[in-house]
Amino acid sequence: LGRPVVLRNAVSKEEMSTFARSAWEKLGHFHPTKKHRVGVTAYPRLSMQESCSYHMSAEQIERDERCRDTPQLHMMHAEDRNHFAETYGMYDGDPTRPGEGFS
Repeated sequence: LGRPVVLRNAVSKEEMSTFARSAWEKLGHFHPTKKHRVGVTAYPRLSMQESCSYHMSAEQIERDERCRDTPQLHMMHAEDRNHFAETYGMYDGDPTRPGEGFS
């Protein structure tokens, strides 16, 4: 097993501020109460899994609420990059671009 690594000052203050709850509450598509398709895997269609039959919000997932279809399993949601411009405008919606964001 590996150990967690902390890199201080590796991320700009501007980028760190995008992770603050107050920042997410100002968003439309990514607002913490907006409901999205969820499943037991991040991309149910790609892994040939069924999505939950109802949508859940990020707040519900954070509280570990479960889908009635599979109450024994945790839910997750992964977003399509088409919506990244809303949260990663500083990187033109692509935080994985070489030399910027998460790269």
